[in-house]
Amino acid sequence: EGEDVTKEDLTRRLTSHDREDNANMAVNPDLNGSLRIVKISYPEPENHSQAAYEETYEKDVPEGFLLDTYYLKLEEDESVDVRVTFAVTDSTGNTTEEEIPVKVKYNHYPEISSEDTFYYLKEEANRGEITGEALTRRAKAQDAEDGDVTAKLALKDFDPQALRMQTESKKEFDVTYQVTDAYKKTTYRTVKVMVWDEDASIAEMPKYYVRYISEKYLDTLEEGSTWREPGNLAYLKAVLRNGTPMETWDFSHEDVIAAQEWITEDGDGHWKAGQEANRQFLAKFAHCRQ
Repeated sequence: EGEDVTKEDLTRRLTSHDREDNANMAVNPDLNGSLRIVKISYPEPENHSQAAYEETYEKDVPEGFLLDTYYLKLEEDESVDVRVTFAVTDSTGNTTEEEIPVKVKYNHYPEISSEDTFYYLKEEANRGEITGEALTRRAKAQDAEDGDVTAKLALKDFDPQALRMQTESKKEFDVTYQVTDAYKKTTYRTVKVMVWDEDASIAEMPKYYVRYISEKYLDTLEEGSTWREPGNLAYLKAVLRNGTPMETWDFSHEDVIAAQEWITEDGDGHWKAGQEANRQFLAKFAHCRQ
């Protein structure tokens, strides 16, 4: 499907021989040079994207002829038999015609594989490191008929300057890959490129802190604190009046260092938080529970 098929492509697969004209095969081995195409019958494809039709030629197909190979008209894995009628005439004017099927098979679209999102630091964008070449190296392309077509990967309407000029702490860009196989089928895949200014992002994060408090200092709670809400405040007072611990944990100096390293193992500013992190902490440091 989509392949450029000429008269020469079709006739080179045939041999025409005449008993009289080719009696001396060393001098005149065949009549291949006299082969003509006088009729072609094209069937209707499964999805009716084009009607069946027939082309006839009084003498032969014209110069520049290309077989209709149903580009973008076949269903997946469909094939059609195009009926091509060849003719040859010997030196005394006798003509033989033969109808031969030519199978046109569906051409699969190539497939592009890559991550869905790429992350880059603003410093990398500023230095011009997010280039088309750098991005195409982060994807692969495969085609059922052509094999590995990664070398044909390109970016559609890519503007590296837009990445360099952005000033937000986090900015997301769409980048579209494209690849075309040998028979003109093109596949597109859009991924995200996230350009991140780490320092600016950290500065924009909400600030949280832990403080010591006792019943004596309840009036020092900040205005707007969730602990000033009546239900939370009543619970806090009850807890502060309770002198019996629910359980006791004993952390050695080494345990404290290990806990600090574990909770920030993704780097400064990346604290583990949430219920899953709590469960992991309880499992990792359960030996400290008395």
